[in-house]
Amino acid sequence: MSSKYSQRMARLSQKIFGQYRRPPMPPDIQRHRTRAVYARHAFATLHHRNEAVIARMSSLPLDLDCQRNPLYYPPHPQVYVLINRLREMGLFRDEHLDFKEEMVRQKILRGKRIFAKYSDKSGDK
Repeated sequence: MSSKYSQRMARLSQKIFGQYRRPPMPPDIQRHRTRAVYARHAFATLHHRNEAVIARMSSLPLDLDCQRNPLYYPPHPQVYVLINRLREMGLFRDEHLDFKEEMVRQKILRGKRIFAKYSDKSGDK
């Protein structure tokens, strides 16, 4: 059992940081010893359900939580297409692809590649 001070500090920190705080048990439930067992149980059950709902609603959705849903795959094809379109428009820089294209361009200039996208030797003259 924790002290009254620690309970008050926990309640205050939950209030400050916007977390759910369990209200204190009403004095009439604490005072009466005869009905207290059932009333305490009902009070605790109600607030336990509230805490469970709050925890469930504040967690990630099932399809996005990779620890609870192992069948989820990130949308790699859609992201690939989106990044390529943004790169064509000049809104995204993919340094690895820029480097690869520069290496191909250098090979074409040295005459190492005969047919290529940037080649002057392709029969399009």
